[in-house]
Amino acid sequence: MSDEQRLPDGWVWTTLGDVRLDLSSGMQPAYHPETLFELYSVPSYDNDRPEFLYGQNIGSNKQIITPGTVLLCKINPHINRAWVVGNYSEHEKIASTEWIPFFPLPDLDPKYLRYYLSLNTV
Repeated sequence: MSDEQRLPDGWVWTTLGDVRLDLSSGMQPAYHPETLFELYSVPSYDNDRPEFLYGQNIGSNKQIITPGTVLLCKINPHINRAWVVGNYSEHEKIASTEWIPFFPLPDLDPKYLRYYLSLNTV
């Protein structure tokens, strides 16, 4: 086995397809006008914090996410954006559909996945 193929103990080779579980479910925040959401949007990425908006102020469909989900921006591959969903509040976490979500896996550190995606985007 070459040095490039050796991994630290406990590590395994995998593909993004294997760690990209399709657990997403959509929702329409406007149907919950009085609910405050923790919203992960592409514009809020630059602030490194989600927005907090009531459903009545969110005009489009979103996807439900959980803390530890890694979000990869799909709208412009030349702008490198990968984000780990935090837990800033007890409010439901949602993300714009401009993100590809990688939901948490027990043996995959989301910070490492975010780092990997940041290095390996176009």
